[in-house]
Amino acid sequence: MLLVLVPLVILVSSCIHSPTDAGTSPALVWKTPLAPRGVSEYQMHVISYNREIIVVVGVDSTGQQVLLGVDANTGKERWRWKEYFSTFELDTWIPFVWENYLVFGSGGRRYCVDMATGRTVWRMRDSYTNGSEFVRLFEPWQYSFIADIGGDTAVGKFACFMSDVLQPTPELLYQSDSMVGLCLPAAYVNQNGEKVLLFVEHDWKTRKDSGQLTSNSYLFCYRLSDNTTVYRVPYARTKNRGLVDNRPGVIYNNKYYKDAGQRIVCYDPDTGRLIWYQDFPGDFLFSGFIIVDGTIYANCEDTYLYALDAETGLIKWREKSSGTSSPLFYMDGVLYYVGGGDGMLHAVDAATGKHLWKIDPPERNDYGFTPSRPTGFDGRLYVTSWTTAYCYRVR
Repeated sequence: MLLVLVPLVILVSSCIHSPTDAGTSPALVWKTPLAPRGVSEYQMHVISYNREIIVVVGVDSTGQQVLLGVDANTGKERWRWKEYFSTFELDTWIPFVWENYLVFGSGGRRYCVDMATGRTVWRMRDSYTNGSEFVRLFEPWQYSFIADIGGDTAVGKFACFMSDVLQPTPELLYQSDSMVGLCLPAAYVNQNGEKVLLFVEHDWKTRKDSGQLTSNSYLFCYRLSDNTTVYRVPYARTKNRGLVDNRPGVIYNNKYYKDAGQRIVCYDPDTGRLIWYQDFPGDFLFSGFIIVDGTIYANCEDTYLYALDAETGLIKWREKSSGTSSPLFYMDGVLYYVGGGDGMLHAVDAATGKHLWKIDPPERNDYGFTPSRPTGFDGRLYVTSWTTAYCYRVR
């Protein structure tokens, strides 16, 4: 009986998880184990350095998190790093990358690693709880992060800091006067040539009737030359609020774009005027969106992937998707992402929205691929599961 049941089980499994078009599914180039003991818990974006090294998160034989630099061509390990102040600190979602430097950290600790060698450039303890996301500012070697400076309070009091890859002592850029939540800033040089930061700010209040926290949201423009508020306008979140991520807005063709609960909005960054918004049945908390050649691509929690015209907000197409997913990665006219629900790697034609293929890891388990943003170059795509790093040839 077992000889009969085993092939039936395999057949059912392959029907559920097979590629949508086996004839165009990608070829596996190499695979490298990441977690000989257990699984890798955190989901930092897959990072490429100089088209030579792929940086991923792994777990060593003692259960300690490690950064691994693997050869982009062969998958062989080039270096490993684990010089933390303490164990299990690698929970960065969006690290900062400039040239060969990788900056990451959270919880009051930051690290900088040389991606060419795996050498520690610096380690720093901060006197506050910083976030785990780092974004570029005006110079390519400058980055900002949000930190909770409120201490032991129910709702944090947040501030925005700037730092330099090679001079890591942070500089305070903006500090809220009350219990205000801040999304990461978008750096913008306005029509007068002034450097400004654009935040989405949440002014938290406690309701007297229920004791629950609620917030009003604002788009906030802050001029750095004289530390002056240029404008603070109501932010067009949906009435049912929805979830708003901590990512910065996107500056594209002198416009500011961001998710706003269950909608995507477009503002004039010079005046704070709302240009357009588009509503959706779900939010974009996990996947966010990207803008490529005048088109916004966004994976919505309503289980559809959307393409919008960046000028008008009109929907060009939508394609059945996975709902929750990794952030999108675009290469050579194709959108790649990992579905958070199905754990599969998806490839979608960016022009038409047609699914080209979707695949499982070669060793399908209960986890699938990690919902980390893939990366790629020269026709190769790099992605991780919870136990393994993979390189696929996609063209």
